[in-house]
Amino acid sequence: LMTNSTQWDLGLYKGNDVYIRNHVMGQWKLPAARAQLWSPLLGTSAFNPGDAKEKLSRLNVNSTWTNEEFTDRILAEVPVRSPVLLSGRLIGNHLWGIAVPASGRFNGKFDLESLLEKRGATVSWLGTRGVHDFALNMNCEGVSGELWLLLRSDDEVGDSVRVGLGEGAAFIEQEVHHNRKRLAIARASETAGPGRHFALDIRLTGSHLTVGLDGRTIMNVDNLSEEVSSQGLARLTVYDKLRGTAIARGITIHFTPLTDEEHSSPP
Repeated sequence: LMTNSTQWDLGLYKGNDVYIRNHVMGQWKLPAARAQLWSPLLGTSAFNPGDAKEKLSRLNVNSTWTNEEFTDRILAEVPVRSPVLLSGRLIGNHLWGIAVPASGRFNGKFDLESLLEKRGATVSWLGTRGVHDFALNMNCEGVSGELWLLLRSDDEVGDSVRVGLGEGAAFIEQEVHHNRKRLAIARASETAGPGRHFALDIRLTGSHLTVGLDGRTIMNVDNLSEEVSSQGLARLTVYDKLRGTAIARGITIHFTPLTDEEHSSPP
């Protein structure tokens, strides 16, 4: 999985010998002189070259993880390039967003619930980074509190596009240079509430965003700022600022990238 993703090379130790494996050349043994430059001790969590001057990508792995947790952690990093299910899985008691093939047997259903001492809970999908145009279908068995989908984001410059859904209304909001503006709203009868199963359909292309609920379009804008970064990160949040009991149950999300940019290496 790691080598086929094209995002990773593996360093393997066999006695005093060092082997490298990647998706281009397969596996080969490093010459002895070069092998001395590589050391697992120089990076606390990765197999790093001893004389590297640039910061390397690395994956932090906990030795207590099961095989399934390790595989899920890799899947969290693999770039999304085709239709997938965006799901959430516990890895070391932390909820990670992973992408699995939409044609697979895994149904992708998960719950998102805030802890008592917090007002909200979030799951993020690292694999969608760089996908700026997409179609998204979300089915949910009900929401207590507010539900927000972050569709595009650049925290450094303060740009984002997000869709919110709560008791009484649905919203489309845009942030440009840290200034947030509400672009569209759908009132009470158009939105989903606690205990009600609903389907949310979102299509985002360039400056155009369409939001549908249960097969009917409820919001449609075509004036999104072109300044919004295309280095997006799909993120789902449930939030309850009063009671702190936000929850969304039975979530499934089908995600189809429509265009994407060259993905950067995982952190």
